[in-house]
Amino acid sequence: MGHWRAIEPEVWQRVRSNIQMLVDIRNCLAHGLCGAKADPRSGDEPHVVCRTATGQRVIKMSELESVADALHVARNDVRDSPFDNPGGKGRAA
Repeated sequence: MGHWRAIEPEVWQRVRSNIQMLVDIRNCLAHGLCGAKADPRSGDEPHVVCRTATGQRVIKMSELESVADALHVARNDVRDSPFDNPGGKGRAA
């Protein structure tokens, strides 16, 4: 990724902003997961609870679905980038 970020700054910024949100969620889940709740009788949206440096963070199912969508977009942005991608759909360098 480092090779084309200087040549395609707009693409790099979009990918980086998507990835940063994903990294934050990933780190929270990987390093701080401490609970989950999915009770259909409660009417509450299913969620997980993570410990963070500042307390607890609740991540709802809808947010996890948004993260999955953003991951797909980021993956496609990198895959379709015109540089460092000899086998992808992007333009050849």
